Amino acid sequence: MKILAVSDKEDNHLKHIIENHPEKLKAVDYVFSCGDLQKDYIEFIVDGLKKKMYFVCGNHFASQFYESLSPQEFCNKVYHGKGIKNHCGSTDVHGNIEIIENYILVGFGGSMRYSLGDFQLNDVEMEKLVEKTCRTIRRIKLLDFIFFRKRKKIIVISHAPVNGIFDGIDLCHRGFGAFRKFIFKAKPLLWLHGHIHTEDRRNTNKQILDETLIVNVCFAKIIEIENELITVKNVYDETQKA
Repeated sequence: MKILAVSDKEDNHLKHIIENHPEKLKAVDYVFSCGDLQKDYIEFIVDGLKKKMYFVCGNHFASQFYESLSPQEFCNKVYHGKGIKNHCGSTDVHGNIEIIENYILVGFGGSMRYSLGDFQLNDVEMEKLVEKTCRTIRRIKLLDFIFFRKRKKIIVISHAPVNGIFDGIDLCHRGFGAFRKFIFKAKPLLWLHGHIHTEDRRNTNKQILDETLIVNVCFAKIIEIENELITVKNVYDETQKA
């Protein structure tokens, strides 16, 4: 499975490829967005590549995606993962789970609460959301066991980082401790996040915690999974050879 993962900032090289040479990304199976991208950019990628996109919102631009919701509906979405799922030609996976091929895709949007902004949670609030998804994962795995189905691996997309991995010391950019607990408990194969900006294309920002490969995808990365072997490349490197 080949994934185009994007977050936080529009990638000029990616825009050029989509506008002029979309065939260079024809091998991409899915697009994952880790947040802080404007609605029109999300729609541009979906329309240009004709690929299924799954996304979470970050702590910026969330109102563009949830402008039709009442305050109560917005709170249900942020704190409970309930409500609207399909918009912009994409699937919002915040606080929810989607089955993609033989993978369980889990999504957590927003950042650590540091102001009165819209899409922010504290660690306790995020932990409740994480536990909700853990219960769903347990049900899925139980059914797979009962019906002798192949065991599914877990992929997580979040906006904020995992506590202690690529996060910052300021509250805004601090990672969630609940994410770290989830990794040791659920053992996901792959965790993709944004929020932490890196300008150096040579730095892929990947690290293993327990059994999970964590990747900061800012601003666009190509991730390929084959038999649990994961490779991470910058979009520029991937498209230069195509």
